Amino acid sequence: MEKYVMALDQGTTSSRCILFDHAGRIASIAQMEFTQYYPQPGWVEHDAMEIWSSQYGVAMEAMAKLGVTADNIAAIGITNQRETTIVWERATGKPICHAIVWQCRRTAQMVDAVKAAGYGDMIREKTGLVPGAYFSASKIAWILENIPGAMERAQNGELMFGNVDTWLIYNLSGKRLHVTDYTNASRTMLFNIHTLEWDDELLDLFEVPKCMLPKVVPSSAVYGVTDKLIFGCLGDSTFCHSGVTGIMDICYNATNSTIIVLDNSITGMTGHQQNPSTGKNLRGEPAAKVDLEALCRALGFTRVRVEDPYDLAAFE
Repeated sequence: MEKYVMALDQGTTSSRCILFDHAGRIASIAQMEFTQYYPQPGWVEHDAMEIWSSQYGVAMEAMAKLGVTADNIAAIGITNQRETTIVWERATGKPICHAIVWQCRRTAQMVDAVKAAGYGDMIREKTGLVPGAYFSASKIAWILENIPGAMERAQNGELMFGNVDTWLIYNLSGKRLHVTDYTNASRTMLFNIHTLEWDDELLDLFEVPKCMLPKVVPSSAVYGVTDKLIFGCLGDSTFCHSGVTGIMDICYNATNSTIIVLDNSITGMTGHQQNPSTGKNLRGEPAAKVDLEALCRALGFTRVRVEDPYDLAAFE
């Protein structure tokens, strides 16, 4: 069986997937832009759910272009926009607000105040970073201060923080793994690069509860195994790799709050929803009789549409 390495490139303006063959040649590419939000001058936000759905969408399209299934994927690599800050509910996995993008300048005055108070040298010594609004620390602090109830919920262990690498790994692992690697942690301005741990003094300075932070592991470590899903992080720009068994059956498009039925993977879907060239789904199986469109409507979703997983426009 031909095997491919899947590279998921989650960038600032688009999500991309590239499949490489055993020789390292590009075999397939799919890319999708997603929404940029500018609520005020100097502010930049993303919808974390749209990041997730767009990344899944391009993964499916890249495989569909080759007519391969998840069984053909030997490993997945994730390269991500760093510093962008996401906070979500531990119980539901849903973000409590838009992600604050690395470009966002809303916390510039907060960082200036920290430097004026004489903490600049301490931060640089511990983190190797010149204090700036670019990094995650002040973005987390802003969310906890400005989203009603967020600080109390964070202190009670109800909220989780992650950059985009952590967010993707969390969702790819079925919400089981809350981890990051040293390279991403080092861009938060909360990580001590000498002890390789979250720094209590920095956490106190920015009033960030440690319980909401991901576990930091060596870049070359095996993070966990679940249903043949193996994760690790490598490289200086964050390269997470894993082997996967499947792609989701139903995708939630956060842009227009629509449930999109995509693939017949395990439970089945409407009969016409199959690869027109093979008459089979992404796993190479005949179309099943279970109607996921009807199932979604029965569950109470009012905006449901069936789309061809081989058509990128389905996600627009």
